[in-house]
Amino acid sequence: MFNKSNIALVASIIAAAAAHGTVDVFSANYQDYQGADNWASARNANSAVRQFPADTGYVGGDGIYNPSLISCGSAGQSPTPTVVTTQAGSYVNVHWEGSAGPNGNSWPHPVGAVMGYMAPCDNNDCTSFNSADASYFKIFQDGHDMSVPNEQGWIDHMPAGGSNGYGLWGGTKSMLQEGSWMAMQIPADIPAAQYLLRVEHISYHNMWAPQHYPACIQLNIESSTPNGSPFPALTPAGELYNWESEQVDVYQQNFYYDVNKVGPALYWGASNNGGTNAKRRRHHADASH
Repeated sequence: MFNKSNIALVASIIAAAAAHGTVDVFSANYQDYQGADNWASARNANSAVRQFPADTGYVGGDGIYNPSLISCGSAGQSPTPTVVTTQAGSYVNVHWEGSAGPNGNSWPHPVGAVMGYMAPCDNNDCTSFNSADASYFKIFQDGHDMSVPNEQGWIDHMPAGGSNGYGLWGGTKSMLQEGSWMAMQIPADIPAAQYLLRVEHISYHNMWAPQHYPACIQLNIESSTPNGSPFPALTPAGELYNWESEQVDVYQQNFYYDVNKVGPALYWGASNNGGTNAKRRRHHADASH
């Protein structure tokens, strides 16, 4: 029998579980596709986005070497039967639905970087591919820009970056300027194949203990680049990050963050033209999200 303390405990657990978020929609080819839930819902089978963990939780420092966790999250190891086709050189836009912002549906962790990776699926089939076996190349990164003033907006805590909170984080830009969207371009020169697109928020609000929030989308890439062409260098999922890249203290007086030292090097054929320019390639009005 529940008493008031039991009810309060359950409510706090539910609140904690909903504290982060999921990819609820993404767009490719000027078309929207549904995201995934954090439970084994029927609609997940119709989504190219792999399932999220039940608590929408993160991968911490103790999980960065575990490919079953860091690759696509603790629930994204298993594939979905759905793959979405798009073209090399096109833009993919990913919307994160969370628990923050004026409408309570924006990504809640502004103090951090956003990343984009791709991994070819074994046997050219993402629908049977275990993400623990994935090896990635980086196609997008947005870290911390000290040349740009911080934006406070509706965020309930100042994004750090030195004693004055100066500098704009990629996560803050994603939320305030892009409405919780991440926009990135598929490299134009990769061969046609099925790939995992791994999108990630890395939050640094906990000193020395980054929180990794990865999500994986199964894509079939059409390309005029012939198979057998030089391919980007690949990094196994369990080697994307290391102890040194986790040592980030955003609260120190003379804070400096080098996104190029976090994860493998950006693929030379990648474009960093994310954000607003890429988002304009969406086919519907921003007001829909």
